[in-house]
Amino acid sequence: AEYMGGGSPHRGARYDEDAVRAEHEPGAQNSLMELGKYRDRAFVCRGTQIGVFKYTEDDQLDFVTTITRCQGLDGSIFEPSRMMLHQQDSSLLMLNPNRLNTVSRMDLERGQIVDEYKTSPDDVNVKVLHMAPTTKFDLAAADATFVGLNANALFRMDPRVSSATSSQRVEAQGFTFSANTKPLLSCIASTEAGEYVVGSQKGEIRLFSAGDGISKRPKTTFPGCGDPILGIDVTASGDYILATCESYLLLIPTRHPDDPTRTGFQKPLGKDKPRPIRLRLDPVDVAKFGGEVSFRPARFDFTLGTRHERVIATSTGPWLVCWSFARAARGDIHSYTYARAGDAIVSEDWLPNDTASVMLTLPDDVTIAHRTPGRTPKRK
Repeated sequence: AEYMGGGSPHRGARYDEDAVRAEHEPGAQNSLMELGKYRDRAFVCRGTQIGVFKYTEDDQLDFVTTITRCQGLDGSIFEPSRMMLHQQDSSLLMLNPNRLNTVSRMDLERGQIVDEYKTSPDDVNVKVLHMAPTTKFDLAAADATFVGLNANALFRMDPRVSSATSSQRVEAQGFTFSANTKPLLSCIASTEAGEYVVGSQKGEIRLFSAGDGISKRPKTTFPGCGDPILGIDVTASGDYILATCESYLLLIPTRHPDDPTRTGFQKPLGKDKPRPIRLRLDPVDVAKFGGEVSFRPARFDFTLGTRHERVIATSTGPWLVCWSFARAARGDIHSYTYARAGDAIVSEDWLPNDTASVMLTLPDDVTIAHRTPGRTPKRK
């Protein structure tokens, strides 16, 4: 493991207090971040407000404005539980914890919620707890559809379906587990081809094939690892899955051992499942971090239109931790660097097309940290 030379963030950008004074929420802190992949904007949820920040080619970060409230079409003001950029970063999809069968769409040009998409009629409650783009790069494409997830099902949502109908959930494109199965699904991610990997609170990981595979049983299921899956990511090609548990990450190859042209998304792996690579911190670093580790969902770097992920980022407390993907895939579990931020990290994401810069959301700040691989390890 290597210490990133002090790890001081490059530059922070706080909220403009004058801009938000009229709607100030005492005690509110940053809770969610969505980083634009198509436009140079980041959106940070702070209570019922959304802060808008701009990042530049030279990694400068500036506050732009505040969307002063998240207000549903019924007039209720809420604090989003999840957010996802959509349709070339022109819209922000949000989940309202008080209306779990509804996805709200904010038009970012207007800074207002203009549409609500229902997962079920009013008298039938099909919750949506998580969202994913239809394909990995739909974050920067004009596709209107997306995928919803709850503890028992995944399903496609199509906003183009008339709001006069009872639901925008596509009945024929989804899979619901039987009541006896109780899969406790917890997170979802998509590949470039529109395959889906789904984690669960039981530690199980399920792979769904592309196309109508979303409506069929998973092609491959990895058994529970003993700990809940807190977050999931996947390479664009689907070759590797990155699952986050509280004290370790799982890097799972999916290529079929007897048919390397296909993955577990396309052909059941059966008893030939590759062995997951478990990424942990060295005990000396765990002690440096305070003796406890509680990882946030880890992510691969993101380069539009490519299949060459190179780095992995996660965080625990105020510590940002980055692994070399290639080295980790070869079994070098100690190939990580780390840096300390000024406060506990709420969220982190790689700047698009950049394997050296990570945007960090702290409780009262947004900043950019730089990964400097190859430094001599420093122990204190």
